[in-house]
Amino acid sequence: MREISDERTDGLFALASQQDSKSRQKIRSQRTDDSNRGKINLLPITLICDGIKDAKIMGDVLKVALSSGCQQVYVMEGCVNIWNSSVLKRAAAAHFKIPILPNQQWENMEKLVSHEFPQSVFLSHGGENGSTINDFTNDPEVTRIGKNSGVIETIKRESSVEFNSDEDILVKGHIPPINLDEVVWPKKTNILIVGDITFGAFSFAVKLQNRGANCRVIKLPLSVNGDMLTPTIEVSVLLFDA
Repeated sequence: MREISDERTDGLFALASQQDSKSRQKIRSQRTDDSNRGKINLLPITLICDGIKDAKIMGDVLKVALSSGCQQVYVMEGCVNIWNSSVLKRAAAAHFKIPILPNQQWENMEKLVSHEFPQSVFLSHGGENGSTINDFTNDPEVTRIGKNSGVIETIKRESSVEFNSDEDILVKGHIPPINLDEVVWPKKTNILIVGDITFGAFSFAVKLQNRGANCRVIKLPLSVNGDMLTPTIEVSVLLFDA
């Protein structure tokens, strides 16, 4: 026990398999059955965790996702390992009761959600006026896009063909804000992105917005402007509001 544990142990250990596509489907089926029997209430919400590097916060977020009835959780590359011992302890068995897909990349997310296109995409926080590419000027990809934008404008001026590149869409993209008390959660598929919102999350949301999804940055009613809440608090408020 001492050899396989951290500094302290509760006197128990277990061997368990990590989730794969087969076990995730089994979890989905069980939760659907429980929902049909009225045992649990499932929300039509997929949670995406972005830039969460603190293990305890990640564990708490997964626990809230399970408790509130989220459909599933995507954990983006760059987040803390969901099998970190601190995540496991704080998540309180969420790893085995809700579908979790770790180590995802933003460039693949649009394809992953395409089988059930989301009606709405919500970002848990952003600027006072929503979110634009200018909020991510330190991101190397944004720097590269900035250098290319002049070339794109030249091509558009000199071409008689309508020209809309992904980069052009991102440069012009704007995700408007919405107050928490104005949010209407559709009864079909929704996506909620929480954590340290990165350019990848913005890019994903703008591309879905361009395809017809309703995308908004949710503004929580804070008494002090500029205050930031932890992802745990944000996800708790937003999911239980839904």
